[in-house]
Amino acid sequence: MTAATDAGDARITDIVEYQALSSPARILHVIRRRWRLISSIAIVGCLVTYALCKVVTPLYVSRVTVIIDPRTPQRTAISTDPLSFLPPSEEAVRKNEIAIIRSRGLADATISRLRLNELPEFNPQLRPASILHDLVARSREIMEDALSYFGWAPSKPREAGRERDTAIDIFLSRLVTTGTDASRVIEIRFYAQDSQRAADIVNAVAEQFVRDRDDQDLQRAQLASASLEAEISTLNTKIYDIERLIGQMRTEHGALPAANVQLITEQLSHLIQQETAADAQRAAAEGRLAELNATIAAGREDALGAVLDSLLIQHLQQQAAELAARISGMAALSGRSLPKVVEANAALADLRSRIGVEVEKIATSYRNALASAQTKQRILREMITAAKDELAQANASEVDVRKFERQADASRALMVQLVSRLNDTRSQMNRSGPGARIISPATVPLYPAFPPMLPIEATTLIFFVTVGTIMATLLERRDHSIRSTIQIRQMAAVRVLGVTPATRQISEDFQLKGLAWSRQNSLLVENLRGIWLQIDNARTLVITSAVPGEGKSTTAAILARLLALDGRRVVIVDADLRYPAVHKIFGLKQSPGLAEMIEASMFATDAVQVDARSGASVIAAGTAIGSPVQVLGSTRIAEILAELSVGFDTVIIDTPPLMAVPDAALVARLADATVMVVRWGSTKVTTFAAALQRLRDLNVTVKGVIMTMVDRKRYRQDDYPDSDMFSRTIQKYYSR
Repeated sequence: MTAATDAGDARITDIVEYQALSSPARILHVIRRRWRLISSIAIVGCLVTYALCKVVTPLYVSRVTVIIDPRTPQRTAISTDPLSFLPPSEEAVRKNEIAIIRSRGLADATISRLRLNELPEFNPQLRPASILHDLVARSREIMEDALSYFGWAPSKPREAGRERDTAIDIFLSRLVTTGTDASRVIEIRFYAQDSQRAADIVNAVAEQFVRDRDDQDLQRAQLASASLEAEISTLNTKIYDIERLIGQMRTEHGALPAANVQLITEQLSHLIQQETAADAQRAAAEGRLAELNATIAAGREDALGAVLDSLLIQHLQQQAAELAARISGMAALSGRSLPKVVEANAALADLRSRIGVEVEKIATSYRNALASAQTKQRILREMITAAKDELAQANASEVDVRKFERQADASRALMVQLVSRLNDTRSQMNRSGPGARIISPATVPLYPAFPPMLPIEATTLIFFVTVGTIMATLLERRDHSIRSTIQIRQMAAVRVLGVTPATRQISEDFQLKGLAWSRQNSLLVENLRGIWLQIDNARTLVITSAVPGEGKSTTAAILARLLALDGRRVVIVDADLRYPAVHKIFGLKQSPGLAEMIEASMFATDAVQVDARSGASVIAAGTAIGSPVQVLGSTRIAEILAELSVGFDTVIIDTPPLMAVPDAALVARLADATVMVVRWGSTKVTTFAAALQRLRDLNVTVKGVIMTMVDRKRYRQDDYPDSDMFSRTIQKYYSR
């Protein structure tokens, strides 16, 4: 029993979780089931939105397209910034023009031109007073009085021009300008309450913008031209003064012309070159003289290059060599004391003396060359010093002159630039064509643009459909009622005997015997016959439910009549002693009945009533004296059921709801079979599970479950696996 209970609880949890799913498939299922709710919410929302849009004052929009001068703008102002010569970017030009269009000055000019401040649309003071306006004004007065009471007097708004400012603010709030990034085309739109007025205003704005732009361009060019002419005149005067000052300085200070300064510079350069050459000559002479002195001191005059080059010295050296050789020979033969040897030595000394004289002449020439080189170098240095002094003096007097000459040159260069810009400015003043033009004038709109009905209604529809879907999903989450036999099979291990559709006037249909027989093949009748075939072996059958209102009494009464009409001996017993209903369905008396049979030991033959239209036997509930629980809990009830099961083929017992009172459980223990009735879309899953659990606790086996009062159309829409029983193709087999 515990395992079965746990399994039942698990199935209950599964079915509750299934109903709380929010997957797309589940949402589609919810939409199909609750489409009426969703449609109602969407329709009401759209109608309310439509009514609100109709309350709002409609606005018409008219648009005009303006193109800015595509030529590259030129800089006419004087500026020392080199970047100022660069033309502005396309985006900067477009943004500047849009700012001009939306300026308060242009708006004021347009308002004055069209006299818009005399219209209530732009002047709130001309509008009829409203309750809301009066409340706001009164609240403001009370607030000002309160602040004045505490010593702080609020400043009064400036009345002069207040209406004008308000009109401009309203005008700018209705004005819209847009431009694309790739062009200089600007679209101007204006919203107004009148279609013709919208077109007139936007055309006036465009015309005023084009006219103001041309006037501003011409005015800027004229101002720039005048400024350039004044600057050029000032420069001319400045250049004249500088040139006159330069002439005065040259006259007063004897400043050399630039050509003479250049000549002195060239002479100085030539002297420096000569001084360098003389220095080289001096160094060479000093070297030769030093070499000669060193050779003489070493006694090697014959090795000196100048000596070797002299033919006289070479001849004398040759004679001296020959004489020295002869003296050596003579001395070797006769001795050195011979007169001839002495004479020969004297001649040799004379030759050597003559060689020395010639060498000294060479040394003297070297000394003279050195002295000449030194003298030339000294003279050149003196000349260089004098030239430098002359050049320094010339440069000292030319510094100021050159400074003023540079100023004059800079002024002349600036003069060229200013003259060029003056010519450009004058050509700009004389150009043909406006700086901006209207390429698409405004037309009178046929339909209002605000409020946009179609987008608003589409958005409203989507919004309220979403809201309806959310509400339907929330309702579905809270709706844990039984809607399919699949749910019953998933949550409990009981047989589902069948379903019965909801039929209008069920009781009246079976009060006439002829009508009942004529509709014996209806969907309700055939389903009940199918249900009975599954419980045919039960002689005593208890039909109960979890809570009241699920159709158990009606189901029991119809089943009894069907069995009786089919020729079976059937008796229906009303065991609901608290709120009996069987006698009302059959149109019989409440007493005597089951209560009298138990308490007064009345015989069955005395309590049985017969339904004349179907032949079914009926035992009403009667009137109980004691507690219904005590009455049904007595041993007499078992004897009555045993007696009835002998006298009838089938005993059908209608009991109270299980969850209301324990009466049904007392009777169910004595019956052969117990059938529970659940109402489609009404009985909660948890309630049904609790009722089943109560029967299990009393060891009562449930033969099966009948789902009653099924809405065939909605059951088909729920798209449950067993909904095909109500399909149109199957219903043709049954009478209507």
